Amino acid sequence: MSKEKYIDLRSDTVTRPTAGMLQAMFDAEVGDDVFEEDPTVIALEEKSAKAFKELEKIQNELEKEYPLNENFTYVMYGNKIGIVRYSGNDGEQEE
Repeated sequence: MSKEKYIDLRSDTVTRPTAGMLQAMFDAEVGDDVFEEDPTVIALEEKSAKAFKELEKIQNELEKEYPLNENFTYVMYGNKIGIVRYSGNDGEQEE
């Protein structure tokens, strides 16, 4: 068996932070995410908002070119786009 060193990242109960990890925690900008003061959360939310705006543009263009009825939708996964059929009755029983 190899005697290589490794860091066990299963959880914070078994991980012993390195000096670099401790320094990164010490240097990190922090804030309360509930009051929208956490710069990391704000940056991630802005990034995801931009991604969703781009996806919305792509979906709008697809719908112009390939109109679908209400039982179909476009699904994007990575760089692939597919069309999926789904039940439009939201779980209500049909009569």
